[in-house]
Amino acid sequence: MRLLVRIFNHRSFPLIAALALIVAALIAGRDGFSGADALILLVVAAAAVLVWRMLVTHQTESMDSLEAVREALHNGQRATVLEFFSTTCAGCLAMKPVVDRLEAEAGERLQIIRLNIDEEPGRTLMEEYGVIFTPTFIYFDPDGNKLRESIGVLDQARILFDLERT
Repeated sequence: MRLLVRIFNHRSFPLIAALALIVAALIAGRDGFSGADALILLVVAAAAVLVWRMLVTHQTESMDSLEAVREALHNGQRATVLEFFSTTCAGCLAMKPVVDRLEAEAGERLQIIRLNIDEEPGRTLMEEYGVIFTPTFIYFDPDGNKLRESIGVLDQARILFDLERT
């Protein structure tokens, strides 16, 4: 079940678009499928692919090894937020500008570490912390003690509120 949740959380959007196109083709074909119907479906499919490609931006990880992440968590200087994301997750794509803005505004008192769950060390830490959905934010105090976690699309104020209320 956990695997199914992970698959549908990160990979379902292109699948849903493909199913919608198939249903549209079946509906268009009920009264006779013309060349215009095929052309419209091709244009819609091409537009869907282009929009998806534009949305799937490359989010970079700030840490490339498990040891570097663990060391950053226990640095004793700033609170830390681990953000678990996937490049195919629509919610993660929506959160990228929010997290970028948060990092720019609160960078001196807050450290944000972005971890792609499809690559290491994100995959290992995802299993270690029991992350199922993305985006997931796990908050740590400056000594590396886990405080709480938040799941889903959040605004900047909510992330700061969750961090400060512990």
